Amino acid sequence: MSPRPPRTRRRTATGLLAGALLALVACDPEEPPAVEEAAEVLVTVPGDPPGGDLSRPTAVTVAADGTRTVLVRGTDGAGLATVSADGARTGAVVVPGTSDLFAVVPSPAGAVAVGWADGEGGAGGSVVLVPVDAARGTTGTPVPVATPSPGEVYPGLSRATALPGGRVVVALTRVGGQAPLLLVVDPATAVVSATAEVELGDTLGGAGVVDVADLAVDPEGTRIAVGVVAHSRDWGGSGFRSVLATVDAGLRPDGPTLDLASDATTAQVEAVAVDSGGTAYAVAVVGDDRDTRLLAVAPGAAAAESLGDPDVDLLPGQAADLAVADGAAWVLHQVPGDGDGTSLTRVDLADGSASAPRGLCDGQAGGLAVEPDGDVVAVAECGFEGRLWVLSPVE
Repeated sequence: MSPRPPRTRRRTATGLLAGALLALVACDPEEPPAVEEAAEVLVTVPGDPPGGDLSRPTAVTVAADGTRTVLVRGTDGAGLATVSADGARTGAVVVPGTSDLFAVVPSPAGAVAVGWADGEGGAGGSVVLVPVDAARGTTGTPVPVATPSPGEVYPGLSRATALPGGRVVVALTRVGGQAPLLLVVDPATAVVSATAEVELGDTLGGAGVVDVADLAVDPEGTRIAVGVVAHSRDWGGSGFRSVLATVDAGLRPDGPTLDLASDATTAQVEAVAVDSGGTAYAVAVVGDDRDTRLLAVAPGAAAAESLGDPDVDLLPGQAADLAVADGAAWVLHQVPGDGDGTSLTRVDLADGSASAPRGLCDGQAGGLAVEPDGDVVAVAECGFEGRLWVLSPVE
């Protein structure tokens, strides 16, 4: 298997000092995003020895009735926790029959967990879909999906999202520097209705490692965005390059694959989202100074646009997830420091200005979702416990 490229920043002392000064300029006098904490819920999934409890949430999704389903990982397996619309935990179960779960997405019945099941003797395997009754907090039997060339798939770096109506889009990272593979699957029948390789363009030629960084779709299900990061020792600098590819619901390209480095030499995409107008957004670490930027790609655009001041670091740390709604981008990110804390930053999409980070806890950032009423749901591991916050924006 290809090694996962490290996403940890490496900065010189001079770069760190410059980044800190720029961050002060960017955030001062900005305040943290104006949100009220509506709920905080433990979502740790009880586990058995030797792995013990599952306490690291990595993703969250919201059903039509407001129930939140959280994917929670541990040292030995993965599970799902459900939290009702009124903030009560309604379920916490370890999911059997899978070797890895990498996503949880909404479905008409509540949610679907997407993962991988190894083949007999560890050879091959397939994508599996696990139906979730979010209201009851229970899961069904994992359903295998016919997966092309399963021996080439790296499930730990694969992603999934859902189209309106419930079809699941899966982006599979493959070994050996191959282009990622996209699948559209009906979760009710496990039938694959479309497959396509992600078009990488010329930017990533010669890469030894090509990974899916993130996958997102607009609320109408018309535009799917795939963020891809690649690494080569021959590229110089950090050795990372990234592209954003967009396709329609049938997996046909709907625009050129764009180099996210733009006028810089390197780029490392971390998170992707798409708004209701079809504009795709990407958080990426760009250039030799490793500055974080929020990039926008409107339908038909020939290049990615950097929002805000491109010479100013957008936010400290590494982005874990991104969501866009109501003219704002919400970024859940890991802030380096003594506490290595999880924080939430709001970016105004009109001018690219960022709030100061709002700290949630000292721990590992997980996932993020925006609910239909505008509330922000975030999950993270804090003090060896999985936690979920519901945060209500205020004027």
